[in-house]
Amino acid sequence: MKTKFYIQIIGILILATAFLHAQRKLGARPTDSGGVLLAEQAAYDVRYQELSVKVLPEQKAIQATLELSVDILTPLEWLVLDLDTALTVDEITFPGFDKKLHRAFFERRGNRIWIHLHYSRQPGSELKTTIRYHGQPKEAPAPPCVGGFTWSKVDSGDHC
Repeated sequence: MKTKFYIQIIGILILATAFLHAQRKLGARPTDSGGVLLAEQAAYDVRYQELSVKVLPEQKAIQATLELSVDILTPLEWLVLDLDTALTVDEITFPGFDKKLHRAFFERRGNRIWIHLHYSRQPGSELKTTIRYHGQPKEAPAPPCVGGFTWSKVDSGDHC
């Protein structure tokens, strides 16, 4: 009787292990976005953001503009935003400045862009910026369960 009970427990554990392993593969992220924030990312609250995206299905690409307004919570010298390495920053502007930011004022570090603010922004202040970028985003490995773009077509040949 005990032997049958132990065999059933072992069988359940094997099935549970196989189920968990399958779920881990399904839940793989196409990007490294999300998760624990860096100190520079936790130093502000997003007040407003508007993302405009032009989808170019024939090139499997996008062109996007992000308008962002944040409230500074702790002193901040770098504005850090997640942006997949498949996407290229074209331009970063700040209201009140006539010039676009040159490459010397922002840099890529993995899946993030680091924008140098030239001086420490203090708590209670607001920061606004516009970021334009383009590229070929990663395709969804298992839509709709795992995020990303899909470039599917319907029977007529039109993009979805």
